[in-house]
Amino acid sequence: GIELDEKYFNICIERIKKSIKEKKEFNSNKIYDNIKNIEDRYKKIDEWFIPRDRDSYYLTNDFHPYFAAFPPQLVRKVMEKYSKKGELILDPFVGGGSAITEAKLLNRDSIGIDISPLAILISKVKSHPIKITESDISSFLSVIKDDLQKYKQLHYEEFIYEIPELTNIDKWFIKEVQFQLAIIKHHISCLQNENLRDFLLVGFSSIIRKVSNAKNAEQHLCIKKGKNIPDTFSIFSKKISLMKDQMQQYYDLTKSNNSMVKLYQFDTRKMKDIVKKESIDLIITS
Repeated sequence: GIELDEKYFNICIERIKKSIKEKKEFNSNKIYDNIKNIEDRYKKIDEWFIPRDRDSYYLTNDFHPYFAAFPPQLVRKVMEKYSKKGELILDPFVGGGSAITEAKLLNRDSIGIDISPLAILISKVKSHPIKITESDISSFLSVIKDDLQKYKQLHYEEFIYEIPELTNIDKWFIKEVQFQLAIIKHHISCLQNENLRDFLLVGFSSIIRKVSNAKNAEQHLCIKKGKNIPDTFSIFSKKISLMKDQMQQYYDLTKSNNSMVKLYQFDTRKMKDIVKKESIDLIITS
């Protein structure tokens, strides 16, 4: 096997521990730099060492965060090593859709299964190449912007759009954010074009945490006191514009690709009802 440089690793870890022990407040950037230093060193030694940082999520893989998702580079390496073009890949817990998206990019057929409707929605939008135009986005955002301006002049009790009845909603979202999200969600729901509607829903879902009162990077929900809440429309419009560019790149890479992607919102324990026996060439999941 590969012999890792344990001495170097241990020195870096001890430096981090010492910094934490000696100071009540410490420079998290310095700790991050130390960890990146370890990653950079080990990357040269171990070809399978892939950092789990958000910057590594390229193309449509960057559409929506999903806890416990594996880096797309890891999925790609496994598929390139253990499968061939045209073979069938199965992800029985498809989650954020990294596996089926990489399968499409690598010209492999794929099946994704998940019990979560959100997982299926994210996976569908990420893996199915569609043409989204600048006009599609700009006209939609223009309608929302006009509506937001109109409702700024009204009292809260005059608001006509539906705000979901969630437990402690006022704890998690300030009123202004609730109204802005409700307006955006209403206009997305009114769209007749299913592909565009689903595309925008994924973008909408992806910003919820950022515009809430919750900490952004915690797996478990908790309030961040004094959090600076960004403007909801600005965050949404920037996200959608970025997604449009990422989808265009994904579309260009896969438009001549005939590989199929099938998604099922289904109980994986019963997948023999939808997956043919001995039809799968590679199973990969996280």
